[in-house]
Amino acid sequence: MRLVSKMKTVGIRGCISEWIWNWLQGRTQRVAGGILSEHGAVRSGVPQRSVLGPLLFLIYINDLDRVKFADDTKLGGPANSLEATKVIQEDFNKIQKWKPGK
Repeated sequence: MRLVSKMKTVGIRGCISEWIWNWLQGRTQRVAGGILSEHGAVRSGVPQRSVLGPLLFLIYINDLDRVKFADDTKLGGPANSLEATKVIQEDFNKIQKWKPGK
């Protein structure tokens, strides 16, 4: 799990790291829209409204260089030269490598 290796990078190891990993395993969700859906596996993200969620998200995105928010990321900027276009493309490529599921 990528998050666990990133936690080790910032000094979270041992029992705490194992506890967080176990806490994130085996989660399910269902959609309520008049009728409840079947349970589906949750394979990414952290539980919403959890105390640890924002901290774990920040640890996860810490290696992104540009714009970071508490629960989201953004890439953008003016590209009025070939060099600026290359910089934005490089950042986009980093996000493509970084994103979950790769």
